Amino acid sequence: SVAGTLSISVDNNFKDLNFTDVYGEVYRNDVKFADINMAPFSIPKGSSSQNVNVNASLAGGMNLLSLLSLVNNLDINEYTMTIHAKLAIGNGKPHDFSKKHLPLSRLLKPEPLQKNF
Repeated sequence: SVAGTLSISVDNNFKDLNFTDVYGEVYRNDVKFADINMAPFSIPKGSSSQNVNVNASLAGGMNLLSLLSLVNNLDINEYTMTIHAKLAIGNGKPHDFSKKHLPLSRLLKPEPLQKNF
């Protein structure tokens, strides 16, 4: 498993959006690759940037050899994400929220890998 921080930058022209119980799956070529869960977070009205804690673990059936083969040929265009959460708009009651097959290439801004040896 891996724990990290995801930086989110959003232009929200609606109302405050409050996400809780956030979890999802990452797929590579429609094969489940990892399970994720995120700490609750809010997106205020207007433009904002914030950091969100994320935990990811390999899906069942994935092993170290599968992971190593991905690292050697990492093409972000092969990955999609499904996300589930409770979403409250403003001070409203939370409702189920789900988005399927979101391309990671549209969600992530790749940063150059930095190797510290």
